[in-house]
Amino acid sequence: MPRVLLALALVGCGGEDPLAQETVPLSEGLKDNWVSHSVGQPNNFSSVIGPERSHWVALHSGEYKSILEDEGASELVQFRAHSELAAFYHRLARISRFAWTSMGETWANKKGLNISTELHAFPQLALHSGWVEPPQDLAPLGASLQARADETLGLEIDALIAHARKPTHLSEDGRVKVYDPLVFQALASAHRANLGQTPDRALGAVLFSACPEGPVPIDSSDSPHGYTCLDQGLFSALSLPTTLGEGDEAQVARELARDLDSKVDQWRVSLTEKARPDGKALLEDLNLVDIYRSRSLLALAEVSLDRDRPRQALALAQMSQDMSKPREISPLNPPLLFAILAEAQTRTGHTREALDYLEVLARAFPEVNGLDETVGDLAVLQGINRQGDSKEL
Repeated sequence: MPRVLLALALVGCGGEDPLAQETVPLSEGLKDNWVSHSVGQPNNFSSVIGPERSHWVALHSGEYKSILEDEGASELVQFRAHSELAAFYHRLARISRFAWTSMGETWANKKGLNISTELHAFPQLALHSGWVEPPQDLAPLGASLQARADETLGLEIDALIAHARKPTHLSEDGRVKVYDPLVFQALASAHRANLGQTPDRALGAVLFSACPEGPVPIDSSDSPHGYTCLDQGLFSALSLPTTLGEGDEAQVARELARDLDSKVDQWRVSLTEKARPDGKALLEDLNLVDIYRSRSLLALAEVSLDRDRPRQALALAQMSQDMSKPREISPLNPPLLFAILAEAQTRTGHTREALDYLEVLARAFPEVNGLDETVGDLAVLQGINRQGDSKEL
């Protein structure tokens, strides 16, 4: 039996544990989060997980689509899956915008490139990708491009997945495939539209997230989802600042992550010493503390990208990564991690490095293959005339 299923099977015996009432060292705020509540009161965890064990295993493992494919999934679990996918596709939409913008700039700056007129439409369309709110006014695109954009943005999720896997333009020789740059914007918006009302402060609303007790109401959030929670999350509980200075210095982000780790390690030891066997099984086998830590770092990485600080975002995401399985989606390496890493690498000019992460995602999300090809084309284009890269084309 896999460890995650074994741990879930162990909960549900015994009464309330005093851990939930004791003051946890370091900060009073560390008492009130889903990790402490789960470890201290395994029965509560079991009551959330029990009716939909397979769905929670999927959420824990990053297999969000399987939840939405089951019509019997509860509204809460569907909310969690839609939230994860809204965040994930939002990052891919931003990669699409930055990649196509760079492509257009490279076309303009390199002499001798024979770019067909039709291809110039794609950077224009991509400018409307990667936004939390609906894309900016599409009228300046002109009637023809606006109609193309409206068609993509009006598709349902299943149709968008199929659309993402088919090129919308092929060169005469069939070697160059170009994909719709708005498809991930449409997917992010569609999943966000399916979130509905933000769930209450129940345990199931925040398990395996960066939020301690409840997600931020979607309507009041600048994020495509409600799970950034920097103001009341782990950093806040440990009195660690998240401003990260005035610039985009990666070292500042690394130092913050190390400060976080030193305090989290002490908290982990305290929880382990106090927990009874079923609570300890949850803590260790499900990596609860590490997930809370990782998700908190990723939440700050998302904000850093939105603050136009990709180097800090890259450092935070790298510090959150489980390096024992660096190229695998897992509880500690959710799909969002690889999307953040790919966006940060793209925005710092490391296009080839971004491809490594997109290829990880493409194995689990075949719709990413088109974006992988787009970023790959950008990498080749950027390599033209560079010393040592001239043999590529």
